Amino acid sequence: MHARMERLELGSRRGFGSVKVIAGIGDTEWKSSVFPQNKSREWILLVSKKVMKAEGLAQGSKVNLRLELL
Repeated sequence: MHARMERLELGSRRGFGSVKVIAGIGDTEWKSSVFPQNKSREWILLVSKKVMKAEGLAQGSKVNLRLELL
């Protein structure tokens, strides 16, 4: 995962420093963007209510996340 985060940090960035990805949780996949947080090594991925409902998630649920850089 560390190598993937380095690719995010070095990859092509868009508005607000975002990077386009295909995200996956369980059987659900969607195109989205991840956003860097205040020059830290943390990134945010927004998960829609539609995805949360499809995967039976609630706020604060722990998930296995798949990311593919576009």
